[in-house]
Amino acid sequence: MSGIKREDKYGEWKISKAQRDYIALLSGYTSTEKEDKKDISDFLGSLRVDSIEELTKKEAHALIIKLLERSVEYTFLCGLTKWVHKQDYNKYTLFGEMEACMHDCPDLKINSDVNNCPAFIKWHDAAQDAAQEKDNEE
Repeated sequence: MSGIKREDKYGEWKISKAQRDYIALLSGYTSTEKEDKKDISDFLGSLRVDSIEELTKKEAHALIIKLLERSVEYTFLCGLTKWVHKQDYNKYTLFGEMEACMHDCPDLKINSDVNNCPAFIKWHDAAQDAAQEKDNEE
């Protein structure tokens, strides 16, 4: 460590657990893992610190902003891939594949209308069949 006092006696400036977790998430995508790890290493080196644990909240915030700059590859329900913003990737992961299809479909042939998409129709029909089977069981 550089000898600079990076936190006060109450730990108010120390990186938060949420920031550590978010940095781990943002640097863990397979398609950009090497570049993200290099960004983290370069960032830590520029501050003369050895680990993410030594960052202040402000420094962690700056690292998060840096990691968000790089897009990540997302594979859609139909198998097509597209480079999307990491926040969009996280949203699609959280809300499901159809969120990605409805808002960011890479297939120009269907003109952004999931009702014209064979993969969506197959997924939708399977979901309706599963719901119907569940209703029949009850």
